[in-house]
Amino acid sequence: MKEYKDLFIWENLQNIKILENYLYTIKEYRKSCEENKRSKRDSLRENLMMDSEQIENLLLMAGVLPVTSYGAPALGYRTMNIVYSLPFFIQTSDNPLNRGNDQLNQIYDYYNRAIGVYKRNQFRSLINIINPFLYIRMLSNLLLEPLFYLFSVSKEQQESGIWRILRLILNVIAYIASIWVLIEKFNIDKLIETFIN
Repeated sequence: MKEYKDLFIWENLQNIKILENYLYTIKEYRKSCEENKRSKRDSLRENLMMDSEQIENLLLMAGVLPVTSYGAPALGYRTMNIVYSLPFFIQTSDNPLNRGNDQLNQIYDYYNRAIGVYKRNQFRSLINIINPFLYIRMLSNLLLEPLFYLFSVSKEQQESGIWRILRLILNVIAYIASIWVLIEKFNIDKLIETFIN
């Protein structure tokens, strides 16, 4: 999975728009539940569930863990995935969300925090268009894809353990090779020698 810092401006803007639309759909879904509009509610719920995997990936990419807890300390806390479980909790009458807006506002805050991460990343994502090291890293990651496929390495496993170390080593080799090519191409070593002498 790409990190949000590695996005280009068009990807970054698209992620902001997707999250804002999803948050709007959640609010509309809640409103339709309160007004008991069954057909609209069912349509919105279907849209929420169809987009849920993409939304969870965008939250994780932004570093926002899409899980919250609720309940009383004496009874024990329960956890809830704020993407997959949200429609069920909004619709059910005996859930903690109906006892007040605090829990639901906290869930809205998760989405707003992810939107804020992407909005703060806009300048960096614009600079990424001309960042040669990003292209080198993307190419070296692309070279690892057949290896991941050969050993059936999942996306989660790629980001941990030996695979992360292998990716780091390959990226360092690619950076050094790129710098070496630049030094050779532009005779920078000779320029440094003449400058020192």
